[in-house]
Amino acid sequence: MCRRYGALAGKCECGAGDGLQTSNFDERRKAGPTLSSTLYIGNLAHETTEADLLTEFTPFGKIVSTKVMSDRRGRAKGFGFVEMADKESAREAMESLRGKELNGRTMDIVLEDRKNRKGGGRRRR
Repeated sequence: MCRRYGALAGKCECGAGDGLQTSNFDERRKAGPTLSSTLYIGNLAHETTEADLLTEFTPFGKIVSTKVMSDRRGRAKGFGFVEMADKESAREAMESLRGKELNGRTMDIVLEDRKNRKGGGRRRR
């Protein structure tokens, strides 16, 4: 990009954009949307631990991380995340475990879409 006029490198007369790399946005767009390997698990019982998630998801592939979200006092919020090593194992786990009960509650499993995720957390004044 030209720092002065915003034109792509090589298309600007000022020469300031020469030598700067442009992104490979077109190549990524042609490749299609990428599938995340992180799963959002909702509707978890408050007594569900990360070890419980680990035992449920291990048969589907290698697990990179598990996290059960909690508030500042340490009480579970009822949802968590499981990050699988690859996208196919994440999809297989999602399809197989969606609707299954864990600790008396039916899990809701969705692939996390980081692109459309809005900022969260509490508002600061």
